[in-house]
Amino acid sequence: MRITVFYLLCGLLAGCSYHYDQGQELEAQGRWEEAAIEYRIAHVDDPDDPEIRAALQRANLKVAEDNFRRYQDYLKEQKFSKAYQRLEAGLSQNPHHPGFQVESPHWTRVLIAGRVHFEFQKLRGAFRLADEMKLQVQVNTPSGALLTAELINDTGLFFIEDLNYRQPPEFLTRYSLNSIGLRMKRRTTDGFLRRNYQRFINFRELAPLVVQGKLKNGSTETRVIQDHSERLQEKSLLTAAWVPPRLLNYQLQLNGTSIQILGAPRLEFAPELLYLHQMQQRAFVDFGTYRVELNPETERWGIIRESVTPATDHLPLLARNLALNPYLFYNSAYRFTH
Repeated sequence: MRITVFYLLCGLLAGCSYHYDQGQELEAQGRWEEAAIEYRIAHVDDPDDPEIRAALQRANLKVAEDNFRRYQDYLKEQKFSKAYQRLEAGLSQNPHHPGFQVESPHWTRVLIAGRVHFEFQKLRGAFRLADEMKLQVQVNTPSGALLTAELINDTGLFFIEDLNYRQPPEFLTRYSLNSIGLRMKRRTTDGFLRRNYQRFINFRELAPLVVQGKLKNGSTETRVIQDHSERLQEKSLLTAAWVPPRLLNYQLQLNGTSIQILGAPRLEFAPELLYLHQMQQRAFVDFGTYRVELNPETERWGIIRESVTPATDHLPLLARNLALNPYLFYNSAYRFTH
């Protein structure tokens, strides 16, 4: 038994020494990123070794500097997602890096989410020849990009994340619904796979013609979105689903704590609420809960936003995803109104 333990300890020590030695070789070749990986493994195996700890810190400083150069390159190319990944990695390697410390406050992480009630089984019957079908929501972003989120079949929930760089909070009011549809894959008789997106609700690419006014800063107190009473107080007076027009123009008037939409007959294309948590540099664009239905007489699809009730509220569903929990707090709340 003692011999077995002895050999086991020797094996562990040899493994630790191996990764440290590998890191030394990679460092000598200037391959700092790979060296940092080896040093990190060695540090996990032997966290109390001062030599390994010093080597890991030395490598991390070098890799953080390289990440900052890549970060700047991605910003110039407007590849914001890749730039933000480099920022996160660089701060984990060197939390005191002056460049990353200056840049970090300029970012806001954004969650776009909502819920769609859709009779998916009827769709499966109508499109049973498709090999694969996925209900999707497409969202217009303030930057002009188009984001696509899949609907979770059993709940109708959708969510997707976005990033906002060096833009004021008013910029976040420009999100809008592009379409709700069905992404299908069909295999043809000659074996080719064809993809098709069937739009049921189609607002197309939208952007406000004019945005005027400012948003008022909220309190410094952090609050829980699920406790926001205004979410449950707002009752919809609409009963008929809306078929989006082919052309829709609108303007935004920002009135402190509300976002007024001008020039549009209805508001289903816009979010329902915008939540900001300035201290955590996060925002939640809440589209609320939709019902999408087919008019049997006109054979056209319409959309209507449902009132938030305990039965239709999608926030408890979002809260089940622990990765999304940081978005469910706020300092300021703004409702989109007519």
